[in-house]
Amino acid sequence: MTVTTLISLNGMYDIFCALSILDVIDVPYLDQLHISMFETYNEPLVYRIMAFWILMYGMVRFTYPTHRNNNIVVHSYLLEGLLCFQEGFVNMTMHQDKAFYVAFLSFMFALMAYLNKH
Repeated sequence: MTVTTLISLNGMYDIFCALSILDVIDVPYLDQLHISMFETYNEPLVYRIMAFWILMYGMVRFTYPTHRNNNIVVHSYLLEGLLCFQEGFVNMTMHQDKAFYVAFLSFMFALMAYLNKH
């Protein structure tokens, strides 16, 4: 499996998660995966905004094989990782173990995308 395919599959996963949060599709586990990272929020508006954000970067990642723009994909992962650290370790709204896990994976995906020159 190539890095490009892996990033595209990760984007598809993000899209499914976002659509599940928005109740567009019904996938029981995916609708709670991102939401369960938070400790304090219980607001439907916050979840909808988060879902649209996940949908946005999911589309960027899913279409990576088409647009081949490393910079935008790298920055989508860096932003996701930085925001997880912000929420987990500064604002203390996310479970720290989950925030660290997602941030670490995001930084690893950013590195893979950066090194994946076409």
